[in-house]
Amino acid sequence: SNPVRLGHQAYLGAAVVHGGLQTISPTPDGNFVVTGEYTNSGDVRLWNVTNPAAIALVNSWRLGTNSLLWTVHATNNYAYVAHLEDGIRILNIQARTNLTPEGFFDPDTGASGRNWSGISDIVVDGMTLYACHSSRGLFVVQHDPFLP
Repeated sequence: SNPVRLGHQAYLGAAVVHGGLQTISPTPDGNFVVTGEYTNSGDVRLWNVTNPAAIALVNSWRLGTNSLLWTVHATNNYAYVAHLEDGIRILNIQARTNLTPEGFFDPDTGASGRNWSGISDIVVDGMTLYACHSSRGLFVVQHDPFLP
């Protein structure tokens, strides 16, 4: 009934109107978290939280296409990032030393643009991704890292 703060890390990004740190997902072991920022550049950051009193930034990745990051979900090996205008981005985090782009799925064809419509959430179940698209419905996507 009495939560205790174990640590704090200040927001690293620039001040954004109606934006900033948007989403967070811990790795299953609880030693790392992946955060996502609702900004024009869509920064994703990997943090070491093994010592909550000394949270350490491990690596950052930036989509950088003027799209809006919505959610991020971490597993043991990957971070799945939902961008409203740029679909699902898959980042490899297995080494826990960097965020390496591994693949993507974007159900929307054509040039990226701010239309506030796209992948807004992802649920990961093994190699199956369930993604909701704000205007086009449900997508079920398989991510098998062993397939080319």
